[in-house]
Amino acid sequence: MQNLIPIGDKKWPVGYYDKVTPDMIPDGYCANAQNCFFDEGTIEEAGGYSMIANDTGEGKPNLGFHAHQTSTHNQLLKINNNLGGTAANLFYWNGSGNWVKVISLTFTAGIPCSMVTAQGKTYIANGIDDTKSWDGATLSNVTSIPKTRYLVWFHNFLWALHSTVNKSRAYFSNNGAPETFTSGDEIDIAPDDSDFIIGATTFKDELIVGKRYRTYSFQGWTEASFTVMSVNERLSSFGLTSNDGYVGIGNDLIFPSFSGDIPQMRSLTRTRFSDTEYGGIITDDILGTMKTVSKGELDNISTIFDGRRVWVFLPVNASTYNNLAITYDTVTKGFSKHTGYYIARAVISTVQGFERVYLADSRNGKVYVKDNGNTHAGNAIDMVFESRVYKPDFKHLFKYKYLYIGWLAGSAGTLYVYTAVDDFPYELQETINLAILNNAFTYTFPFSLNTSPQKYLRINLPYQTHQTAQVKFKKNDTTALAKITDYEFMAYRKALRAYY
Repeated sequence: MQNLIPIGDKKWPVGYYDKVTPDMIPDGYCANAQNCFFDEGTIEEAGGYSMIANDTGEGKPNLGFHAHQTSTHNQLLKINNNLGGTAANLFYWNGSGNWVKVISLTFTAGIPCSMVTAQGKTYIANGIDDTKSWDGATLSNVTSIPKTRYLVWFHNFLWALHSTVNKSRAYFSNNGAPETFTSGDEIDIAPDDSDFIIGATTFKDELIVGKRYRTYSFQGWTEASFTVMSVNERLSSFGLTSNDGYVGIGNDLIFPSFSGDIPQMRSLTRTRFSDTEYGGIITDDILGTMKTVSKGELDNISTIFDGRRVWVFLPVNASTYNNLAITYDTVTKGFSKHTGYYIARAVISTVQGFERVYLADSRNGKVYVKDNGNTHAGNAIDMVFESRVYKPDFKHLFKYKYLYIGWLAGSAGTLYVYTAVDDFPYELQETINLAILNNAFTYTFPFSLNTSPQKYLRINLPYQTHQTAQVKFKKNDTTALAKITDYEFMAYRKALRAYY
């Protein structure tokens, strides 16, 4: 009789954890979760995206991306430099066909634009050009709106923030009249403090304004006006790095912040007593990833919430544009990372009939729809899962005899299974054809009969005695998405002895 003991996770992983070395990762986490998601009892390859419309040909990054949705129009808007880099143009897409280029007015090349929809128009500002409006057909200059970098529509007021001269000033329009600004309707937020406004957003019944090192809010509203002309400092040490970085998820507002050490995603939280307070660091579990973020490009960080996961698009490893995505699962509280995502900005739109996430490329003028398909716009999805290093008892050596795995079959694709022991590199142990189904009968029929997609396999391992073990699953192709349901080592525990 074999006296084998199971070695694996007591808690199913919720995400990857690179704050420490793989042998120090706590139970319930893994060493790497690349292009995969976790649910209770499953590791599932994350779906991809496809290009929409046509490639408009720009070789410059996206400068603005917005869902223009009014009672008369439903469009996607994007702004890109022209090929010569002499100016930037607005493009619109109606949900089918090609992008349409607007040539009546242009924007200064290379300057990011803030875009917000109010009273049936989308307003576009970059702090350099006259603020412009788009009504679905015509692009117009609106010289009555102060030239500022950021726009927010809140409580029927259009807020214009951070002008070239007054970088800590917030202008506000007349109530219900986004193109009418009265002289003196402005608030200076801690002016001349060696800091300046980076962006703003709405959160519950507050207007949140982020400077580099502090966060402020406006409160006290009625339908006609605001009753309290004051500013509350919400965070004294943590501000904002990017106007596209704010993302609200229920009672939490998540945003990128940098205080001179390691960039982090932090949160503001609305308590059950309707107070807003600091919610702490969100990305502490993936400190290793956050250390690689390009500190000189923090204003590129952007976010989107897909209903369950927060997507954060980051520039890493000295990149000057966003070249990695991380996801924070609001159910499991775990993280995954996603290669193949070069995304400047993302929006949610119903331009194709229902809500979907759209992605603007950070390298060119292409735009994608997140369709959970089998590819990244035709390119293979590189899925990698690595478990934590299992060290069941440092006093014993173990002979790792078997690896048991389970998965759902029935779709084309190949899953590669690797294992590693102690400090040795990974070795390929099995190549699994995901298309083969289990059959409840031992006979072969000329038709499918009672087949099951759930499959299991025992892999014999070639190891002698070792202390630690680790498993890796890898799939890199354009076929159907993989789903892993079980994995566990079985090993003999050797007697106590001095093995050092």
